[in-house]
Amino acid sequence: MAIEARNEERFESPQVRTGYVLLCALAGLAIFGGSIAMLTAIYYRQVRVRSFPAPQQFPQPRVQTGQKAQLRDLQKQQLGRLGGYRWVDRENGLIQIPIDRAIQILAAEGPQAYAPLAPARALSSPEAGAERLQTPQAAAPADAAPAAAGGKP
Repeated sequence: MAIEARNEERFESPQVRTGYVLLCALAGLAIFGGSIAMLTAIYYRQVRVRSFPAPQQFPQPRVQTGQKAQLRDLQKQQLGRLGGYRWVDRENGLIQIPIDRAIQILAAEGPQAYAPLAPARALSSPEAGAERLQTPQAAAPADAAPAAAGGKP
């Protein structure tokens, strides 16, 4: 009996009802068009129309003469700064040395040339700031003072 009930089932028609499809498509287009119209109206209501200034004539280009001499002077000045000694900070004893001499010093130090100047602990702990503020003579013991000052023990 169950087999007979299956045979009596009605299947849906394979034809598509174009009226419903067109109605849905037109409704979607109407909503889309209405949204565009509404947003356009809001835009023109909120954004003021700006008037742009009248175009102006650009000034004539200035002709520069002596560019080769200016370039030569600039390069001479730059090479002078790279190749000479000068005080950067006289109070703290900071001196600029020629680039060639700096390269020789770094090459002479070998792999340790780019090692950190301070130990990792001094850079990471909060107490390190207080330790760095102390002078080497004040922080060093009395018997190590000549060695800290650069003298031989």
